[in-house]
Amino acid sequence: MPRTHPWKLLACDLHEDDADILLQSMKAVKSSKSQLSARTTCTSVTPHSMRYQLLSCMCTQCKAVASFTKCARHANKITCLEAQTVTLSELVTHLSPAAPRKKPTITRAQRTFIQQMARENLTPLRILHATTREFSKTLQELPELRKVQNAVNHYRRTKLGGNDRYGELAARLVASALMGREEDQDAFTFTARVHRFGKPIVGDGSVVHPFVVGVTTKALLRTAKRDPATFILHVDATFQLDQLEEKHYTDALAALQTVYSKVLPRYVWL
Repeated sequence: MPRTHPWKLLACDLHEDDADILLQSMKAVKSSKSQLSARTTCTSVTPHSMRYQLLSCMCTQCKAVASFTKCARHANKITCLEAQTVTLSELVTHLSPAAPRKKPTITRAQRTFIQQMARENLTPLRILHATTREFSKTLQELPELRKVQNAVNHYRRTKLGGNDRYGELAARLVASALMGREEDQDAFTFTARVHRFGKPIVGDGSVVHPFVVGVTTKALLRTAKRDPATFILHVDATFQLDQLEEKHYTDALAALQTVYSKVLPRYVWL
């Protein structure tokens, strides 16, 4: 039979924001175990999951009192993923009642704002300074830059596709670049900037180095070889991660000018 532990209930069915405030008022903890399970404490009849987290003590005062052992104090956090409510319980007490000053952590509202800024492709340092203005706080009252960097990188890697596939994609775009030996119906890629050997420079999607790559054929380019006054050129973007649209349009037009000059050397770009 599994052993039972005398858990002491601290709060029941708290809203997630209120639960965050309660946890911030306690000593430093970290999640040592986390798993999804079927609902047990929720009264909703809709099938959904609950997240169980075991929080272990990370207080420096408890470690200073008994450096040879770990503090036995644990907290149990159960989050209902449907109602967004939290139930907190604790087991045993801390080795030391002293509570040292905790470093600021990222709140739920701050994390939402950081993710919004990450979608705009801002750097973590600029996001940190923007957070000071958004929440009217000083840098000392906000989490350190390292924590903001971790939050931004995790969000980009898991939600925005900022992962290791970029290197593979960039290599394939460079390999399929215009070399001059293509047939009329062979597709090739082109960019606004190229290396001195003619290889395209693929940007990383930032404000300074936007990701603007075109795909076309020689046959398509030759169909546009006519007087510019006789047609309207329409340029659009497939996706937009930056508020500075003018930069993307400028790079797109520069890339078109470059590829036209290579495929149609006698064509004059007006």
